Amino acid sequence: MFHVYVRHFLTEQGIDFVKNEWYEKVHNLMNSLPGFVSFSYEANQNEDWMTFIVSFTDQISFNQWNVQYDHDLVIDELDPYRSRDYWEYANSNCNKTEGLLDWQVVKIF
Repeated sequence: MFHVYVRHFLTEQGIDFVKNEWYEKVHNLMNSLPGFVSFSYEANQNEDWMTFIVSFTDQISFNQWNVQYDHDLVIDELDPYRSRDYWEYANSNCNKTEGLLDWQVVKIF
């Protein structure tokens, strides 16, 4: 199984947006893709970040989601709510504790 961990840094309004609208929309988009396993999130209380965990059967299946036009559109919907000018991601072929992941920073321009 292939897991992708994505950490977005969001304002309180952004966290509410994710919980009330965005998460379900993105889950529905991914749910129809071959190889999709799960999509979940963890909100860090008293912090400005949320970690999303995306799981597909393999990296090839995940890549089909990653290159879809809708993928970039839903990520861009978070831009007005960002509390920092970057987000982070990590990939893994097994479940890992977030602290053990090799996080990569992606700058927003």
